[in-house]
Amino acid sequence: MDVEKVERKEAEFDDDGRVRTAADPSAKMMTISYFVGKGTVWTATTHAITAIIGSGVLALPWSVAQMGWVLGPIALVGCAYITYYTSVLLSDCYRSPDPVHGKRNYTYMDVVRSCLGKLITIVYESGPRNVVVCGLAQYSILWGAMVGYTITTATSIMAVVRTDCRHYRGHNATCSSSGTMYMVVFGLVEIVLSQFPNLEKLTFISIVYGQPIFACYEKWLGTRWPESSFVHREYAVPLGGGGRAARFTMCKLVVRTAFVAFTTVVSLMLPFFNAVLGLLGAMAFWPLTVYFPVTMYMAQAKVGRGTRKWLALQALNVGALVVSLLAAVGSVADVVQRLGHVKIFQTQL
Repeated sequence: MDVEKVERKEAEFDDDGRVRTAADPSAKMMTISYFVGKGTVWTATTHAITAIIGSGVLALPWSVAQMGWVLGPIALVGCAYITYYTSVLLSDCYRSPDPVHGKRNYTYMDVVRSCLGKLITIVYESGPRNVVVCGLAQYSILWGAMVGYTITTATSIMAVVRTDCRHYRGHNATCSSSGTMYMVVFGLVEIVLSQFPNLEKLTFISIVYGQPIFACYEKWLGTRWPESSFVHREYAVPLGGGGRAARFTMCKLVVRTAFVAFTTVVSLMLPFFNAVLGLLGAMAFWPLTVYFPVTMYMAQAKVGRGTRKWLALQALNVGALVVSLLAAVGSVADVVQRLGHVKIFQTQL
């Protein structure tokens, strides 16, 4: 999404950049920074589509095959409806404590911190317990998605190569190929892309899953070692005319490269496309899709304990947890079973 950082007066604009009224008691004379969006409905839509409709769509036939033509579609429609419903609840928490006039929350973790309050501070600048759990879930899923997309890329390329081979040699030809080389090449490309400062510099790419993870630990490293030249000293490599230059720190170069390399190695060790995606879905469904939206909505809407609405939402919460646990157990069992039939670092279609 294209953004522009500007300086504005707090007395003139609210946190959305809208003009304040003179009667607004929260107006204060102070200068603050805003990130004003320059995107459109189309850019926002394409970002949402690429984030939601990812490699998981490729696993839909496999998912339906596990439960059959009757239970499979029912399960898919049921999970889709639950996701839609909890998304509506989550949208009501976009502003807090009031859903209309409350303060705007820019990230998922901001919403959790605002709605669920500060419970227990675990580590420095990690925030409340719920925020820590949310962050761990989010970043674990992002890293898992990187593994899944690395496997997806290799699998897709191998499928294209095999199809091309059978086109020339016949449908009965034995066309086998290894995905190890494709994963390594994809990892090298990701190392280059990972060096971009942030998503705002990647307007030509819809999403790079590792960027939020980089921002998280680089902020922590910068706070932990404020005087370290390894973390803070910036180097510039000229990129032709116009005064353009690629700027980086040794910390970003080394740590991001190591992170992508580690992700690629894990992908080579676990080349199970469907099983990995199933495990990722099981891990993400309950905490991020159901638990936090439901819990935050009940806290913000002050849903009374023991009321019908409270019981219904808690039943949804427990039911989603049971489904996620069953799916996780099945995915882990599938991974263990497949590990006994494959060779490490030898990806086959």
